[in-house]
Amino acid sequence: MKKYEILTNLIIAVIILNFSKIAFGFGNKLTHPALTNSITEGAVVDSYLKNQLGMSNGIQTQLKYQPDWYQMYIEYRLKRGDYSLGGNNRQVFEWMKAGSVIEDEDLEAWYFFPSIRPRHHFHDPINNVGLDNKYDHPNYSKLFAWATHFYPAEFDVTGQSAKTWAIKGYAQQGPTDNIQCWDDTRENFYSALTDPKSLWREYWLSATFLDLGSIMHLIEDMGVPAHTRNDFLFGHYQPPLGFGNDFENWVERIVGQNGGQCPWSGSGPVAFDKLTKYFDANAYAGDYLGDGILPPNIWGFLNAAIISFCP
Repeated sequence: MKKYEILTNLIIAVIILNFSKIAFGFGNKLTHPALTNSITEGAVVDSYLKNQLGMSNGIQTQLKYQPDWYQMYIEYRLKRGDYSLGGNNRQVFEWMKAGSVIEDEDLEAWYFFPSIRPRHHFHDPINNVGLDNKYDHPNYSKLFAWATHFYPAEFDVTGQSAKTWAIKGYAQQGPTDNIQCWDDTRENFYSALTDPKSLWREYWLSATFLDLGSIMHLIEDMGVPAHTRNDFLFGHYQPPLGFGNDFENWVERIVGQNGGQCPWSGSGPVAFDKLTKYFDANAYAGDYLGDGILPPNIWGFLNAAIISFCP
């Protein structure tokens, strides 16, 4: 290959990769923090913290992380997400918003390359699979075979199911470990309740709320149709120059115009007895056309998403 061809390919790769920064899920700069804040500021969460955990200031309770390697790991991901509010001493709702930001960011990602973590933010509830580009569409990685020499993982558009990633925290594709998963969150919460030292109880509690924010991010992504039908390529790229998902971009724009706050309100919380049901309640019976009628609550997050995003 001639030198000018190599240079041209490299330039194209960088352009594509930078456009890819907006290609996954809701924006973690505005939309995810806004959605998480809208959920967190409700009276239910505040009341639970005050009445069940004895936190008199509720969601405004200040919690401090200990300055260890894990804090540096979190801060690096927050910096990539342009979220620096509070440092290692944040209020409860700020820790949850911080968690919703870092779920889109990798420690391993190169500075000017996008994170590949969002590959684990898809769940097809009909086929019970995560993002598998080869399942529905042509092999995306082969379309850019030349680019795999520069950054192979970026063009392997497959991933773990968001449900598995959120609850069990493992994946075959990198990143392979999610330390903000539900199982780890429960362990952190247990430590927050049982650690004999108050300083460490505060640490474990802040870690709990940070992890909850990350899990909320994954549930919020289920409100994007493209994330529930294995639709990366056609759901996020509209040729010749359109990039990103139209719905995601629209929500991000509206939130930005509203000062970074969610302008919609839902009809109240829908509670399930298992976290898995927010991703997939296994209740779909087929033959549903919609026709302007909302699906039943038992279907999981889809119903809540429609209510939340329709003014």
